[in-house]
Order: sequence, then structure tokens, then C-alpha cells
Amino acid sequence: MNLPKNGSYELYLVHRRCVMDLSHPAYDLFGRNATRILQRLALVKDGLTGRRISELSDVPLGSTQRALAHLERTGLVVAQPAGRAIIYSLSRGHVLWPVVAAALNAPLQLERLIAEIVHRHAGNSATVAVYGSFARGEAGPDSDLDVLIVWEPGISTDDQAALLDELNDQLENATGNRVEIVDLSLSDLHRLVAANDPLIESWKREAKTLSVGPDIKSLAKNAAA
Repeated sequence: MNLPKNGSYELYLVHRRCVMDLSHPAYDLFGRNATRILQRLALVKDGLTGRRISELSDVPLGSTQRALAHLERTGLVVAQPAGRAIIYSLSRGHVLWPVVAAALNAPLQLERLIAEIVHRHAGNSATVAVYGSFARGEAGPDSDLDVLIVWEPGISTDDQAALLDELNDQLENATGNRVEIVDLSLSDLHRLVAANDPLIESWKREAKTLSVGPDIKSLAKNAAA
């Protein structure tokens, strides 16, 4: 990419009308309360009481009890008496559990998809990271998916273009949300630092590197040194 001397950067946008809750896509399938309960139960082996699930999931007790009753009816959750209490645990052998687990792990799968595409086209000649609300785990249905790519010297413009094209297409199909990709070289990164571009502070603070190689935060800090 050719970066103007004013320190601006190349920005690729993908527009779609449909949207997904990027940080919590399972909310769209199961609702917030059931998703948070399933996420909490997925972290433990021996189960929890309804009250403890409510506390850890930040779901009101009444809503927790209703959600657990529904999940128990479907067979995804098993309830077992333990003295005066009832212990709830996941039925990981349920035919629907792999589907539920995939939905709960969708943000991680999205990160892996980004890393795989970049590695396939650029190997270790590019560093890729996500930043913004998705990197913070705070992205909602109206959030963009913000991606940063820093090219190492030697990767051809054709390879760069092929990577960006596939990344645009794949992320569009994978999420439906608007995707913003900033791509720049190491020298471009130094110019952004010199121009005091506000994105630099954002990258140093919250960028999450997905690829093998230099960490984006380290690259940004070294460029500022």
C-alpha cells in the first residue's frame, strides 16, 4: 500500500445489512440468560447450584431458575439432588451439545479463521490482529469487526491483494457484520506514530495478535521508541 505523507492509512470496508453479536453470537440463538448459564456450566465439571449459577452468570435468580428448567426439559442440563440443594450440570453427551459448544466458541473460531487466511497467503510475512470492541469482548450486533495487518518486507503486492480479497469475502460470509481492515507496512506504522494517529494508542492498549510472529502491541511500542 502507498501511505500518504499525512499518515493516513488504507481502509477496506465490507457492508452487509445483517448483523451478529460478535462477542456473544450465542445470544442470538439462545438468548442472553441461557447463553450465560451455559457458558458458566461449561467451565465446571461437577455442576453448580442454581443460586451459584445465578451469581456467577450475573443472571437474576428467577430468570436462572426458568432457564435451567427449560434446559433440563431439553436434556442439555441434568439436575441431581444433593442434600437440600439441586446440582445442575451439562449433559455433554447430548446430541445438541456440539452445536451449543460451537456457538459458545464462535468468537474463537472467528479469530482462528482470520489467522488461517493470513498464514495461508503470507506465512510469517504478516502480522494480524483484531482491535476495538471485538478485541475487548464488548462487541454487539451494531459493532464492526476491526482487523489490522502489518506487512513484513518482501511480500508482493499481488499476495497482499489476494489475502485482503479472501479475508473480506470470508469474514463477510462468516459474520454479516461490517468489517474494517487496516493494512500497512512497518514503515507506514512508523509514520502513523510520527503523525500521532489515534489508532496507535488503541492498538497499543487493546490489539489482540492472532498470528505467529511479532505482537502488534510490541510493534507499535517499538515504532514509538
